Amino acid sequence: MTRLLLLPLMLYLTGGVIAQPQSTRSFTNSSTGSDPFTVTYDGENITIDLSAIQNETVYRATLDLYVRPERYFEIQPDYFVSDASNTPYIVQAADGGTLELLPPRYLTFDATTAVQEAIESGSVTFTLQQTPQGVGPVISLDVMSSAPPPTAISQVAELSAYHQDGSTMLVFEEVTPFVTSPTWTRTEYLNTVYDELMHDIAPKHRYRIYRSETPILSAEDLIQAELIDEIMPLSGWNYLGNSDNDVIYPFPKAEMTFAEPTEGIYVHRYTGEAAVENVWYFVSYSLNGAESFTSLQEGQNLSAVEEESAGSGLTLQWREEEFPNGWYFWADRHPTMYSVVRWESPPYWNVPSKGFNYQIGIPAEEAQVDEPMLEIAPHAFGGNYTSPNPWHSYWDGGILLMQNHIYYNSYTAFSECATTLRSWSEGSVQPYYQARTSAMAIDYVADRFNIDSTRIILTGGSMGGAAGHFWGMRSNDFFAYILSEVGNNIPDSDPCCVWEFENWGAYGRVNWQLPFSNTQMERFGHSLVNPEDGVSVWDYYDNTIWLTQHPEQDTPFISFSNSTDDPAIGWDEAWQNAQVVHDSKRPHAFFWGAQGHSYPLGWIDIGIRSNESLPAFSNTTIDDDLGATSSNMEESGQRNQWLRWDPSTILDEGNLYGIDLSLASDAPAASCLTDVTLRRLQQFDVVPMAVYDWSLLDASDNELFSGQTFADEHGLLTVSSLEITQDTRRLVIEPGVVGVSESLIHTDFRAFPVPFVDRLILTGDQAREIQRILFHDLNGRFLFAAKAADANPVEEQRLTLDLSGFPDYTGIVVATVEMTSGVCRLRLMKTN
Repeated sequence: MTRLLLLPLMLYLTGGVIAQPQSTRSFTNSSTGSDPFTVTYDGENITIDLSAIQNETVYRATLDLYVRPERYFEIQPDYFVSDASNTPYIVQAADGGTLELLPPRYLTFDATTAVQEAIESGSVTFTLQQTPQGVGPVISLDVMSSAPPPTAISQVAELSAYHQDGSTMLVFEEVTPFVTSPTWTRTEYLNTVYDELMHDIAPKHRYRIYRSETPILSAEDLIQAELIDEIMPLSGWNYLGNSDNDVIYPFPKAEMTFAEPTEGIYVHRYTGEAAVENVWYFVSYSLNGAESFTSLQEGQNLSAVEEESAGSGLTLQWREEEFPNGWYFWADRHPTMYSVVRWESPPYWNVPSKGFNYQIGIPAEEAQVDEPMLEIAPHAFGGNYTSPNPWHSYWDGGILLMQNHIYYNSYTAFSECATTLRSWSEGSVQPYYQARTSAMAIDYVADRFNIDSTRIILTGGSMGGAAGHFWGMRSNDFFAYILSEVGNNIPDSDPCCVWEFENWGAYGRVNWQLPFSNTQMERFGHSLVNPEDGVSVWDYYDNTIWLTQHPEQDTPFISFSNSTDDPAIGWDEAWQNAQVVHDSKRPHAFFWGAQGHSYPLGWIDIGIRSNESLPAFSNTTIDDDLGATSSNMEESGQRNQWLRWDPSTILDEGNLYGIDLSLASDAPAASCLTDVTLRRLQQFDVVPMAVYDWSLLDASDNELFSGQTFADEHGLLTVSSLEITQDTRRLVIEPGVVGVSESLIHTDFRAFPVPFVDRLILTGDQAREIQRILFHDLNGRFLFAAKAADANPVEEQRLTLDLSGFPDYTGIVVATVEMTSGVCRLRLMKTN
């Protein structure tokens, strides 16, 4: 973490003793602060009278323009999104240097050097060259120095700290409690925050968190400490994710132990390089920017933590409930629900010390199994982590994980600069929700409840269903299966979606095209995207773009649905997504109909695991017609609803693949034809463009059909027009041997020269029909591909191919000639 406490360039010595900090003085242009009416602002220049601390030692100085006094952005979700968000603040010091915004919240400017250089003159001036979001009603310069405080400022009492799972929790008694009720509703809490801490900026109450790797025994020791954060009062209250009239509670300060209503909480995630560090913390009460260091006392505002080390993050349970009478539509179920809070910070959230609520559901004893699956269930728009969920896996013993959501971005990503004064172009849009929930599942739930990590599934409807498309489809190594009902797929598909993703989604405006990055998702199997790659967040989460551009990337099996008359999700968007999922050969089933913003979706329970291969079905003859455009489909229908496979029969080895396929017993026909593409292969070796033999066997292993196919340039292997019946049939595939005399269609092609080196000429009546020629050795291994578009056709019946890129090879090759009317093969000789 960047150090917030910048050490002075020089220290003033008195009698050989380094002057120690005694206070932070706050110079303002209002009646507030320790030094009121000492700031003047003429619309461009800010001048501060520093005579009260002239010639004192300055350790730190911050300029606060009070642009955004509230830190809890969830209260007013569109407050921080405007066209000005992508324009930087530019504040210059007298020497022309630009003041930098200070991490971790980037709401105040570092003025330390400028004040140190100006302190002898008794004043300092800053020029506001660019203020895209304006200036607040108060301007404050807070200076930590050796000057004494002009008036007494109370200090924090009863600070305690402990370290667990890579995080240190600080619990302290607030100096000025604003608690109006020990049991208040979320609305009452938010009204108090707004009225007491946001609406009227004066007085400004804050708590500053200092951290040091050396002991803090006196004010002098604060010189070596970092100011790691500044937080508002009421930080001990757990208000996120509840309905407005729900009673809220303090955060837990230990397992199943609530903090007191008047206690504040801060949680620091250790990010140091050392295996173990001994650290000390100091929590200082700040009134209108001013603070006093005349009273530092262990156990009051000072606390030592003997050891800090890296860990998965602090997670504490705070409630356990049973539902003997059912819950919502769970009338036949009696689960136990655990409420836990997990504390996040970058890279799992864009600011530190953020507590998030989760509910973990455990089935009743009669439904429990060893090593259960985990069902992650994102809630719909307007819901929260307590919103009832269908819990599809309940009777399979599945454990349920529900979480609260901030930024209504369909569980995608938001700008790391949100809620700050940074220009959004200075950062990237990152998948914080996905990262923190994945970490919760792996680091806490999987370990505590013995989850089978190969059977993590994602289910949801509406905004929760969108998570399946945006999050789940990019998480092949994490999710085994996705169930998505009426979710959206393209962030900029219609005006409603664009507005939501620009504002609630915090992508920034479409025309900004902010970059996406996901370094925090690499541990969960995602392909790494860095900001410098220049991938726009709008393109990254456009499924039609992502699926098309990444045909080689596997995706979990997804069962999804949309309605043709949905007022929330445009049908054209849904139709485009369904077509791309099908055409890019992803494992899926799709359902559609005219049922508004609702479409019941069946739970296809076939025991899918993330470490087992999947068949992707396409062009199935019993599928309904989705139409050539989004306006001429059948009124309702399905794709791949009836096709089944048995995961327990999969043989996935280096040179042999096998899988049992069938139709569901209630399918509308006894048989159908379908294309089968192998996806999520574990061991079976597929070489792009190589030839493979396939056989379809009956239950007695008698061969019914056989043939050859070859993998495409992305390594996808498809067997076309397989006949699948309600009686199980087994598909077997292995590397093929090219039949050199075989011609699938008759041609009169002649090739010369023979043997060829770097040029080949084909002549024949069908030369103009040639699209591509693939060269293999006799064992079916791919050698080279030539496109007719790159050839030099001399005349109607003659095609000249440049083969100068052909690898070093001598011997017989088989040329598979693809034409508009079919395929033929030629046996040729290659030499060097």
